[in-house]
Amino acid sequence: MKTKLSFAAFLLLFCTTLCAHNAVIDGIYYNLDHGNYTATVTFRGEDKYSFANEYSGNIIIPTSVVYDDETFYVTTIGDDAFFKCKGLTSVVISDGITSIRGGAFESCEGLTSITIPSSVTSITGLVFLSCDNLTAVHINDIAAWCNIEYDNKFATPLLCAHNLYLNDQLVVDLIIPESVTNIKMYTFYGCTSLKSLTMPASLENIGKMAFMECSGIRAITCKAVIPPMCDGNCFSEINKAIPLYVPAESINIYSAANVWKDFVNIHEIQNTEDIELLQSGKSERTKKIHNGVLYIERDNKTFTLQGQEVK
Repeated sequence: MKTKLSFAAFLLLFCTTLCAHNAVIDGIYYNLDHGNYTATVTFRGEDKYSFANEYSGNIIIPTSVVYDDETFYVTTIGDDAFFKCKGLTSVVISDGITSIRGGAFESCEGLTSITIPSSVTSITGLVFLSCDNLTAVHINDIAAWCNIEYDNKFATPLLCAHNLYLNDQLVVDLIIPESVTNIKMYTFYGCTSLKSLTMPASLENIGKMAFMECSGIRAITCKAVIPPMCDGNCFSEINKAIPLYVPAESINIYSAANVWKDFVNIHEIQNTEDIELLQSGKSERTKKIHNGVLYIERDNKTFTLQGQEVK
């Protein structure tokens, strides 16, 4: 006995075979996986050249969407999803999305800001190639940012944007949290907003080009007793005459270690120095300098000037 297809089912089947997308929800095109109830953001039409500027303005990519009374969880921004959408100005990626694929924002010349959640673990391909007006990358978790897998320098938005914002505060004094053992390849490539860098005692490895072109850095502190393994160009274009602060017992080890030995101004990590006591309501705030970086102590907690708690 023949079964009649509903119009919605026919349309879904038609678009699955001929189109990149099989659903459009609130102005965003998706490929829906009915078996796994997941959704991939994509472009409109049969290929990335089918339509121009199908996305424009400010886009928020949701955590989930509902289609035909079924909920699908958005996990991926697919290949070429926003390719050459020159009218696109900002993108907020919601928590839950784990990967951004090749060419997703390539040649988005009007894109100025992107928000990337801590759930993203993979950004691959020429995702941000020719995003020349991108100036701000917003995140909410430094440890998660250090764990993203990139496969080339054009996958990292900082290559174009140069400015990293943590909870809407520009990161100037970067503090990698304790427990981070690995800073992946290209993680901070081109982040010229950085003025100082503090790395934890737990750190074991710094990947290829992780801090390449971070030319604004004026001081580095590494708390690891054993120098982390480094790719040869992870600190390329950082002035090797800047102070490098390491544990006292490790100065000679750093002075002989690959990459670290290129720094010619290695010092023992210094104690924190109180320089001013301020009153603010009922809580006391103490300004402190540690290895040339200014911090604020309040209510037995230490913060950078950008409000990031130092743990």
